[in-house]
Amino acid sequence: MELSRQERVYVEELCHTMTDERIAVELTRIRGSLDIKGGVTHKMVASIRRSRGIKKATTGRVKAIDRVQSLTGRLAGVGEGEESDKEKTRLRVLEAARWALEMYGGDLIEIGCHKGKTTARFCELAREFGRKLIAVDPWELGTQNCEGGEREQFVERTRGYEDVLEMNRVSSMDEGLIEQVKGRDLAFAYVDGLHTVRACKIDVATVSHSPTIGVDDIRNSLLKDSVYDVAAKELGYGAIFKKRWREGYLTRRD
Repeated sequence: MELSRQERVYVEELCHTMTDERIAVELTRIRGSLDIKGGVTHKMVASIRRSRGIKKATTGRVKAIDRVQSLTGRLAGVGEGEESDKEKTRLRVLEAARWALEMYGGDLIEIGCHKGKTTARFCELAREFGRKLIAVDPWELGTQNCEGGEREQFVERTRGYEDVLEMNRVSSMDEGLIEQVKGRDLAFAYVDGLHTVRACKIDVATVSHSPTIGVDDIRNSLLKDSVYDVAAKELGYGAIFKKRWREGYLTRRD
């Protein structure tokens, strides 16, 4: 099966930071997640690269490129299947986290865990890369999406990940929690707590030292204009967002 247009874009944007073999592995994995039959070989990747006139450095080292281009290419085609809107978001968030773990040292943090569906998969990534996941959620009845039973489902889904999971049952606006997080080395942060301007601003500020940040629910124009766009400008990060997505990403350019 030949490479699709999106896959060719992926090759062009990542061939300076990844080997042909690694790109082939990643594209094969992405195809598998989308139930697309047929793997990608390094020869297929090399063929596309050469057809674009792109040569590898003779030293064997890859040239650093804009991290925004790199992450944008990595997310190409992810979450484009028949999954629910929430699952599409989850797939992109997890792919962004994997990319960040490959690029940077540090741990993961998830603000807003709800029933633990994403948390459990973050834990798998943390274990794979030898990192930790800092999970933050107060599970306070009566607040956003907390009607009872959510924490119990979270505990069940994350059972067995005690070696990588650091659970904080506290508001993400708690001063002690904020101080703790600011002192941690992070690779990726996912902000999915209370979807109010004040709470989201505080959460983004708390993880603003992370090289890559995912922010949920920015299809809400108020959050996008007042938090996401402002954070991108003030932090000097590149912004990655598509209208059909419910989330956006902020990442360092180099």
